[in-house]
Amino acid sequence: MLVNQPFAKLAAMKKIILFVFLFIATGLQAQDNKKIIGKWKVAAMFDDKMYFDFGKDSLYVKPGAAQQMTKAQADSVHRQLKEIMGEYLKEAYFEFKADMTYAENSGMQGERTGTYSIDEAAKTISLERTRKSKVTGVEQKFEEKIKYAFNGSRLVFLGEGDDDGPNIEFEKQ
Repeated sequence: MLVNQPFAKLAAMKKIILFVFLFIATGLQAQDNKKIIGKWKVAAMFDDKMYFDFGKDSLYVKPGAAQQMTKAQADSVHRQLKEIMGEYLKEAYFEFKADMTYAENSGMQGERTGTYSIDEAAKTISLERTRKSKVTGVEQKFEEKIKYAFNGSRLVFLGEGDDDGPNIEFEKQ
């Protein structure tokens, strides 16, 4: 019996460690679901070549990209981003609610609403909405998956390639 005691203690210890790990993992998972609730406004846009902070009205072009741009080109990019911000993104927001519904306003397409879910393991937010065609009157269902991360208190939608556009940082209002 004394020989089996260390193995019994080891097995019990493994169960305790597994329980603690699952408890912590479940708690961390719930944190993103709670953390995302609220209204988020666009704060910054960035990709591998530049970072534009709308609140500070500042544009940072990374050294490798800066060598490819003249001062006039960098000024033009800055001016265009400000215009986009003013015209399209000034009123843009995402609002995630505790009942798993959301509202978004991209500035270009007006307000849209639907439901959302979060996949913690894949770090994706799935948005689902229906829209009635103005032409045909037929309702269409749309689903979009967005990679996300948190950068401090900011929510970041991650563009995964050139087709997805830049990363967009949001600040909670």
